[in-house]
Amino acid sequence: MKQLLETGHVQNLEVRLGRKDGQVRTTLGSSELIHVGGESCALSVFADITERKRAEEALASVSRKLIEAQEQERMRIARELHDDINQRIAMLGIKLDVFQQGLPNHGGKFRSRLDELRQLAAEIGTEVQGISHRLHSSKLDYLGLVAACKSFCREVADVQKMEVNFAAENIPPTLSQEVSLCLFRVLQESLSNAIKHSAAQRFEVQLRGTSNEIQLTVRDHGIGFDAGEAIASRGLGLISMRERVSAVNGVMVIASKPMEGTEITVRVPVAARAESKAISGAA
Repeated sequence: MKQLLETGHVQNLEVRLGRKDGQVRTTLGSSELIHVGGESCALSVFADITERKRAEEALASVSRKLIEAQEQERMRIARELHDDINQRIAMLGIKLDVFQQGLPNHGGKFRSRLDELRQLAAEIGTEVQGISHRLHSSKLDYLGLVAACKSFCREVADVQKMEVNFAAENIPPTLSQEVSLCLFRVLQESLSNAIKHSAAQRFEVQLRGTSNEIQLTVRDHGIGFDAGEAIASRGLGLISMRERVSAVNGVMVIASKPMEGTEITVRVPVAARAESKAISGAA
């Protein structure tokens, strides 16, 4: 009512109404202040959107369950890579080392080939460990969102030989696992996309907390893209990111133009499934 009196109109106001039979219906209404016979009156129209809201909630529930199933599978694969595959690769390196030590001194060419194999095994082991950590970050579980994001940005910068600047401020030490995981996955996806498609060499990641939300911003100064076209074509992992953010009642905004760079901003409520928003992080 206050807004109606101040501005003269209210649009798209979601209101829950009780019927005589006890049912509660969700409506979407608009009101406009009009004058009839010299008196101020409110002309209001409300549409029943109960079924639409139920369908949206059912779809959101399915989306959350799919995300949870995906995370469980990521965790399982990460553990197999770390506990099984990576240990076998480490054992292979040890056996190659032992075998090399038992060679006669005159086997120079053979020793050289073994050195190459040992180096290759070590590189494979490092890559497998990196894949394991990207699938499931133990830092996120034990050290929290800021430490995990900072470590990820540093790792990307070292591997890709690029500059990734990370900054964080006012992030509460205790965040729900759902919110932390959402922001971390969005950072992973958006930064990986930027590196692949932007042709930039410098990236900025910012995490910032307010009294009721966490903001994540990932920015590059590359070639940019048509955001509407990318979403329509279901490319760049944007659909997956939107679904993750939506699952915690967050909001994602993409600002990009050809040759003007890209900025992805996410805002998420501190309490999952409250209201939403996220921007952030850099290494």
